Amino acid sequence: MIFAFKKLSGKTLSVLSILKIFHLEHNIQVKLDFSKCCDTLQINENEIVYGNFSIINYLTKVKRNPYQNEKLWWVAHQLQDVIQIKKNDEVVEKKKQVKTDNVKSLNRILEQQKYLEGEELSETDIIAYIKLKRVKPEVKTQGKLQKWQNAVGAIVDPILTSTENEFNPQIIAFHEEKRKKQEEINKRKEQHQNAKKQAKDDQNKGKQQQQQQQQQQQQQQQQQQQQQQQQQQQQQQQQQQQQQQQQQQQSQQQQQSNKIKQKEEISQDYLKQFSAQKIIRTNLGQQILPQKDKRNVLITSALPYVNNVPHLGNIIGCVLSADVFARYSRLRGYNTLYICGTDEYGTATEVKAIQEKMTPQEICTKFHQIHKEVYDWFDIDFDYFGRTSTPIHTEITQEIFNHLHPKYTTQKSSPQTYCTSCKMYLADRYVSGVCPHCQYEDARGDQCDNCGKLLDPVELINSKCYICKNQPEIKETKHIYINLPDIQEKLEKWIHSTSQTGLWSQNSYNVSKAWLKLGLKERCITRDLKWGVQVPLDEYKDKVFYVWFDAPIGYLSITANFIKEWKQWWMNPENVELFQFMGKDNVPFHTVIFPSTLMGTEQNYTLLKTISTTEYLNYEDGKFSKSRSTGVFGDNAQDTQIPNEIFRYYLLINRPEKSDTIFTWQDFANKNNNELLPNLGNLVNRALNFIYKNYNKSIPNVELNQLNGKDEEFINLFMNKFKNEYLDAFEKVEIKDALRKAMELSSLVNKYIQDEKAWEKEQKESKRSDVILFVAVNAIRLVSALIEPFMPSVSAKINFTLGFNQRTEKDDVLFKHVLSYDNNVSALLNLVNPGQPINQPVPIFREFKPEEVERWRQLYKGQI
Repeated sequence: MIFAFKKLSGKTLSVLSILKIFHLEHNIQVKLDFSKCCDTLQINENEIVYGNFSIINYLTKVKRNPYQNEKLWWVAHQLQDVIQIKKNDEVVEKKKQVKTDNVKSLNRILEQQKYLEGEELSETDIIAYIKLKRVKPEVKTQGKLQKWQNAVGAIVDPILTSTENEFNPQIIAFHEEKRKKQEEINKRKEQHQNAKKQAKDDQNKGKQQQQQQQQQQQQQQQQQQQQQQQQQQQQQQQQQQQQQQQQQQQSQQQQQSNKIKQKEEISQDYLKQFSAQKIIRTNLGQQILPQKDKRNVLITSALPYVNNVPHLGNIIGCVLSADVFARYSRLRGYNTLYICGTDEYGTATEVKAIQEKMTPQEICTKFHQIHKEVYDWFDIDFDYFGRTSTPIHTEITQEIFNHLHPKYTTQKSSPQTYCTSCKMYLADRYVSGVCPHCQYEDARGDQCDNCGKLLDPVELINSKCYICKNQPEIKETKHIYINLPDIQEKLEKWIHSTSQTGLWSQNSYNVSKAWLKLGLKERCITRDLKWGVQVPLDEYKDKVFYVWFDAPIGYLSITANFIKEWKQWWMNPENVELFQFMGKDNVPFHTVIFPSTLMGTEQNYTLLKTISTTEYLNYEDGKFSKSRSTGVFGDNAQDTQIPNEIFRYYLLINRPEKSDTIFTWQDFANKNNNELLPNLGNLVNRALNFIYKNYNKSIPNVELNQLNGKDEEFINLFMNKFKNEYLDAFEKVEIKDALRKAMELSSLVNKYIQDEKAWEKEQKESKRSDVILFVAVNAIRLVSALIEPFMPSVSAKINFTLGFNQRTEKDDVLFKHVLSYDNNVSALLNLVNPGQPINQPVPIFREFKPEEVERWRQLYKGQI
């Protein structure tokens, strides 16, 4: 089937979004066709559907599930843009009122139907959402409608962005060409009409002009004699004035020319365009399945808990590190899927809901959106960012438990804290008290933040209820336990084998071995709570699963919410490699408890291959603290006006891989001023500015036979370090080392240009500069790819300056392309074409001043 359109109207965007979300399996080809009078869907050679609503109606018949809400469809159909008609105020007000009434109707429908927020997404949702986006600001949305908008927008907005980025340039180019052709036609018509009119006027006026000319000639002869002397004097004066003006103009032109050569004026629009450059891969939003002929890489980062805003330490520990590796894997051409989402069940959510006087579901929706916005700003490129409070998550969790339950669970009573005032059992964070291990006075019932020990609420000394602050009593309650001792032997063999083949970090291996050495114990997997996945047994219907039993299952359920064939990733250990990224406190849950759970089902699940962990990132002289406003958190990082790429670079070069590290503003500024600015920034700015000013804004034209021994020596050194050091570091998941190697390769290009003296006059006159700069530009193109996993927006800016204005499939797998050549010279020098136009260079980095550093330090030092 082929979908053809000629402009991106709201209706067309609705159809395109529906195709990309619901009909990928039909391989519908999408193309621009400016000859069409309306949007069409060609089903076969003889059958064509015309018009948006006809196309949507046809697609709903193809899709398994028809519309689920005809009322919602009617409101979506009625929502229209406000048309400003100044001549008739009554019509304007009427259209505004119609729009307001329909928005209210949509909100009432969602309230009455209890419409799930994006969980039962249909074509109707998409149409209503896109129409609602076009509502003018005077029509406000709130309540259920606002939550529905947020949920649908999380799925649809990335598709809208990628669609507009793909087709808008083509549409603009078409209309620009059409406009120019019409202007040329109009110009020719005007010239023809003017010529015809002029000929007619000349014919009519010819006789009159002859008579007038005779009279004028007589008068002129008389006047000429009188004026000759005056004219001579005037001519002399004019000549003097002209000479002075010419001298002034030449001086001004020379000054302007020199100014342009030194630095062309950069418009604000161009600066905005340059600053907005981002890496948007061509397959963004597409569902990805494992392929037998490719290396299939499944990447997860520990699911961030939904009760708070992530700080910089959280970001580097999980999502950022995983994002770097995912971007690298895609550049290698590996079939890569990066999954993450918010962990939403458990006591922490219930407690947060009590604090903010909201329901747990409202808390989850609020903080899920906050997390998504934070990660979007940090350029985290998930394939899908989901959540655990979904029906699919409940279904998969209960299914895993049903497989585990017969052989590897036990049931027994155990003591638990019970609040007589609140009349409820107090699980985990509902209890606080003194840690029995380190005597920390504010330990939680599930874990001590001071020493990191996992706790049971009954172990706390001087415990108290979080809600009423009274001391709870101990009562017996029945729970389900996973029988870890029966799985230990199988788990131990797996850890011993996988930790070696998967190159686990030493810390991960040590933590796992410590748990095994102490001997695994039965572990409770249920809780007396309301907010969670219900236990699928009648006698436990009032209990839910412990969050650390169901949370890792979120990796599977979030994948299932994105891809129907999720089992091709998660039940395919022969063809899929699982890489997981997290902080050190999450290690035992991913190397002991979660693998034991999957092993206990005796199903063929994909288990962890490589685990990459971090220690703690501390802030200045202490720790990050939201309550004390200490440190930079994700929701206020952008308030600093510091580009996200600088934060990414500092967090990654300071990544706490083997020991705790500290974020300090002085070190942050030093890394920018002494590393990024003089190395990468200087390389790109100096080389490309020289080409822009001296080579007519184009890459020098060079043949390979112009290279000399020094050029080939540099190329071989550069390419061998790329292959043997940079790629090797990434294959070992040594992220910080890979970043260092990228910066070393950038320095190597700087040194080559400096040593070969590309700027000197003799080199320019002999055309030697052409060769040096051509080699350097190709090296810069590869350096741009080397830093893409770490600072994608910087890479995008470099590529844009080099003249690569649009992302291609080749760019998505550039490392694979480079490695396909059998020699280094061809591999490097085929990245940028000779003669390729470049865009005006703009400095990528700027120096941070001492007063700025001090201002940031004071702003985030918090309360003492």
